[in-house]
Amino acid sequence: MPEAVGTVVGDHYGLYGRSLQLDLDLVNDLGSDDIDKVEVMMTLEELFGCRFGATLDPNAVSTVGDLVSLVEAADYDGKLASVQVDDLPQSLSS
Repeated sequence: MPEAVGTVVGDHYGLYGRSLQLDLDLVNDLGSDDIDKVEVMMTLEELFGCRFGATLDPNAVSTVGDLVSLVEAADYDGKLASVQVDDLPQSLSS
């Protein structure tokens, strides 16, 4: 799952094909703002079929690792997501 989340983040920030470290800071290293974070979180919700909750503060997410933790702890209606990089749409995995 971390690799798939990293692929989504990399696609959003134009870092195609690069391996992203879990401690990569979304603001300091990637220049992210709250809108970027919300867009990434919405993409993750759509791809993984989960919900993070409407009350989630984007400021609570600061690293790629935080996004991985968010996906792992999300509400899946009782189902566990098992999305891998190979399962992502072509635009996100290339």
